[in-house]
Order: sequence, then C-alpha cells, then structure tokens
Amino acid sequence: MCYTIPLVATFVLHGLKKTGKVNNQRMAQLHLLLMGGSVMLLIDHLWRGELFLIGPNSMKDLLLGVTMTVGVIMIWWIMGWQMRRKEA
Repeated sequence: MCYTIPLVATFVLHGLKKTGKVNNQRMAQLHLLLMGGSVMLLIDHLWRGELFLIGPNSMKDLLLGVTMTVGVIMIWWIMGWQMRRKEA
C-alpha cells in the first residue's frame, strides 16, 4: 500500500503538466523521481506477495508512503538548490 502515496503524487503532477500549469525541467525531474519511488515500492510489494494486502499494518504502510514521498521531494528540492547555487 505504501506505493500508492507517491503514485498519487505522480498522477497529480502529471495532471498539472497536462493542463499546462506546470511545465518545466525541474517538474519533469520531480515526476521521474516520484515515478521511480513508486516503482521501487511496487516491486518490493510484488516481491513479498503483498500487492493488495490490507492488514493490521496498513496505516504504517501508508505512513511509509508519505515518508517516501516527502523524502523524494526533499531530495529534489536539495538538487535544485545545489544547481541554483552553482549557477550564481
């Protein structure tokens, strides 16, 4: 279940790109990072045979997805901050 949070964020960002509200290289990087995180978590669930398992740990699983999404966004922000610092 943890893969659903970054996957939802990926679809929201994709929708924003389709509407033209967000359309630059940095957002494309975030889109790819979130998609990569979703795929990694999905592969982990497939590997353990828990793809659609909803059990007693589902809240912890969703919290892991939120943590992963926030971590990916923080890494993306740091990457952009470093790039802007080098350009200045």
